Amino acid sequence: MAEASAARGVEITEEILLGLGQNKKKIPGMLKNDKLLGVLSSLLGIYREATGSLEYKDPKNHPKWLFSAAEAMKEQKSDAARKVFVDYMLRPEGENIADTVRIKHALAYLGKQPIDVNEDEFKAEAGVGVTTTQDDIRGPLTDFVMENKEEVLENMYPYMGRLQGAAGKSVKELKFAQSDDVMAVLEAAFAELLGPRTKENTKKQKAKKGGGGGKPAEKKAEPVKVEMGEVEKQMAAMKAEFEAGELERKEQLLWKLVDDFPELGGKFGELKAKYLEGKEDAGQKITGTDIETGGKAIDYSLLVDQWGTQLITDDVIARFEKITGKPAHYMLRRGIFFSHRDLVEALDAYEAGEPFYLYTGRGPSSASMHIGHLVPMIFTQYLQEAFQCNLVIQMTDDEKYLYKDFEDVEDLGPLLRANVKDIIAMGFDRERTFIFSDFEYMGGAFYKNVIKMQKRMTANRVSKTMGLEPSDCVGKFAYSATQAAPVFSSSFPHMLGPNSNYQCLIPCAIDQDVYFRTTRDSAPSCGYKKPAVIHSVFLPAMEGPDKKMSSSTGAASTVFLDHDMEHIRQTIHKYAFSGAPNTLEELERDGANLEIDVSYQYLRFFMDDDAKLAEVGARYGSGKMNSKEIKDVLVEAIQGICRAHQERKAAVTEEEIDYFMSTNPARFQ
Repeated sequence: MAEASAARGVEITEEILLGLGQNKKKIPGMLKNDKLLGVLSSLLGIYREATGSLEYKDPKNHPKWLFSAAEAMKEQKSDAARKVFVDYMLRPEGENIADTVRIKHALAYLGKQPIDVNEDEFKAEAGVGVTTTQDDIRGPLTDFVMENKEEVLENMYPYMGRLQGAAGKSVKELKFAQSDDVMAVLEAAFAELLGPRTKENTKKQKAKKGGGGGKPAEKKAEPVKVEMGEVEKQMAAMKAEFEAGELERKEQLLWKLVDDFPELGGKFGELKAKYLEGKEDAGQKITGTDIETGGKAIDYSLLVDQWGTQLITDDVIARFEKITGKPAHYMLRRGIFFSHRDLVEALDAYEAGEPFYLYTGRGPSSASMHIGHLVPMIFTQYLQEAFQCNLVIQMTDDEKYLYKDFEDVEDLGPLLRANVKDIIAMGFDRERTFIFSDFEYMGGAFYKNVIKMQKRMTANRVSKTMGLEPSDCVGKFAYSATQAAPVFSSSFPHMLGPNSNYQCLIPCAIDQDVYFRTTRDSAPSCGYKKPAVIHSVFLPAMEGPDKKMSSSTGAASTVFLDHDMEHIRQTIHKYAFSGAPNTLEELERDGANLEIDVSYQYLRFFMDDDAKLAEVGARYGSGKMNSKEIKDVLVEAIQGICRAHQERKAAVTEEEIDYFMSTNPARFQ
């Protein structure tokens, strides 16, 4: 930037320094510091010339930033660096340095430039125009946490503040990240290792004799001793954020304050303990492979808090109806699909004329799907019809060979085609649906995207997400990239066009979200749009609401789509967990607990008649219907679904399977 004529300086008085937020007791000493006063006078003159007055445009930040700049540039002989600083501090959003992180990097650079300033270098060093989101830092920061896993497990949540400081020096992706984003990602990473915060895991751990304990893996420096002056400064900054923030942000700030400064104690500690009393999760832990709830019903609000997803609100449901011109699906209205990532952005793009496509999948480990598999398929079929969009369905035969006890890869072929029949029988649009086998389709553009993802995934991250151990076969580690590739539209050039970049929308159960976090983190670096995800609750296992239906962990109580009608009746009556009291007298007096009654919950998933569901719920909930009667209602509903499905499946020919799996571009035009 060419140097303009010198701005007229501002006389520095006690009043000016007080206006800059300085401590009155320290001002007499500052007024004797000629270097500081000279630079500060120049900076304020430049600011006044640029804005027309010393009425600060941002009263909260501009005074402290200007004073910090004066301290950082005391040795400079020219106004050039000062003009650059003020100019970029005042520029519009997206072109400025108007946040604490960029101010810090800007001053670090300008403090080393005594005369000339290279504006391009300055912009690069200060992060001008750079946007760093939580998704951008989640992968590398989570990997860093895993590298320090032993210390995290030993020292628990009080270790977070120290690890944050070490990460700032070791993880290059954090350079321009905001501290609240860093804390949010750290909070989620710690929660995955330790579970949600409790009184036990937030206690400060006693130091071990002989040192050690709590040092991040890549940083061997001794703990930083925080003087009370610094504590007071950070408290003031956090107090301002606390007062301005939303509820969830306030919780994070409160936790950070108490964890970082245990010497404060008192009311802060009491407030945190009181809050946590209402957030005890009884050991709930949900990953992509395991569900542990301590025998209690799954708390989905806790998952939303832990994983940082967004709830589907009534406004979002109204958007569905407005855009599609159709009533929202009952699974949306009833909160079965309840959470999302970037769904609103996908709807915004759709309204602007940018279509999205759908992606779902099935692992062919048995000759028939079970009724739990219907949930994402029913909703995906609704989305395809409502938005008239393309759909890709990944048949993960390779994954099942890696994870299940198949002696030969050829054993999966018949199971795959039987499952494809199940899927076709759901009624998907044959001109907008591509079903593919990983074994058969791997190669070309798809494999290129697999490799791109493999390069961006670390073994640490994959092992944590998938629950893998070093003794597991290498194929399990690599498979995550294969599951990620379908979220990039360029993986399907015959259907979506070569080098296309459409957004992908993934309907799935909430536990599957972990598989797509790394993909979302890596998509921008591949030049692709991040996929949007819409999450459902689990279809509970027959045995109760603390588990999900699974053919691998509860085959005897699982209802498969090919079961005969009598088998379905016996399974429901034998295994369906009841929310009714133990005696008829108690039932008539208190009614049934609909929240834990499996028969009623299954009707919420599979009875599309709102009026009939409401009637059943009212009668059973008030004790006017008994457990056997509601099981009979469920038997009738599930038998009807399975009977109709079996008839449709029987009509699917081998030629129809080949058509849905064809890569002929002509059928997608």
